[in-house]
Amino acid sequence: MPFTFFGPHHVSLRKRIHNKLEPYPAPGLLKRSVDRLVYVVGIFIPIMTLPQVYEALIVRNPEGISAVSFFSYATANLVWFTYGMLHKEKPIIFGNATMFVLNGIIAISAVLY
Repeated sequence: MPFTFFGPHHVSLRKRIHNKLEPYPAPGLLKRSVDRLVYVVGIFIPIMTLPQVYEALIVRNPEGISAVSFFSYATANLVWFTYGMLHKEKPIIFGNATMFVLNGIIAISAVLY
């Protein structure tokens, strides 16, 4: 169990019991697997976007890039980031903060070039 010596795990455990939340990691194999998959996806999706960033920012070829779409994606990422912050969900925070920056770079590059 992480952080048992320093105490934060104990505080988290007490909050989960008090709020009647499920334990983390989940006891069931399916939920535990999905919990882990979310972290992988949170890292993999920004990596998949890097070729678009390269094309828009480095090559300066905005052909086929819709600035409106990427500004919309960045706005949606900002909403999800806020949701993650309010609920203290690290995969949502990390994934959407990263995607907000990447989508913003692509959108701004599409407008500038």
